[in-house]
Order: sequence, then structure tokens, then C-alpha cells
Amino acid sequence: MADTESQLPAWMIDHIKLYLTDPEKAHMWDSSLGGGSGMLPTLLLITTGRKSGAERMLPLIYKKVGDSFVVIAYKGGHAMHPS
Repeated sequence: MADTESQLPAWMIDHIKLYLTDPEKAHMWDSSLGGGSGMLPTLLLITTGRKSGAERMLPLIYKKVGDSFVVIAYKGGHAMHPS
């Protein structure tokens, strides 16, 4: 998580840590911690950098729409584009 940690706000780092220790509790996330409102379903996406090989973890909001799922890459309002 070191590569990801340096680029994320503290509340998002805390959410990742919660996901790693208690995924069931982290699944429904209180978005007020990041400036939103209400509980939102989240997943923890773990990827490996194509060039760096570095592991990256990002909690992402998702929603079921019909038979499909929509995943939202938002990076918590950060000025940089989501990974």
C-alpha cells in the first residue's frame, strides 16, 4: 500500500486499512468521512502497476444497475485523476 498511501487523503487510507482488517464492516462506508452524505457500498480494488509492478489499493463506490454493476473511480475528490 506504500505507493498508494503517498497519494491519498488520510480518510481513504483509513478506509483501506479497515477493508484489510474487517471487509464486512468496510463494505458499507459512511461517505460523510470524505465530505459526502450517507452510507455507500464500496469494494476494494487491488491492482498491479503495468510498468512499476507496484501494488495499488483503492476503495471504490459501486452500484448494481439491472444485471450489471457500475464502479465509480473518484479518488475522493483529489485533484489528480483516479489511478
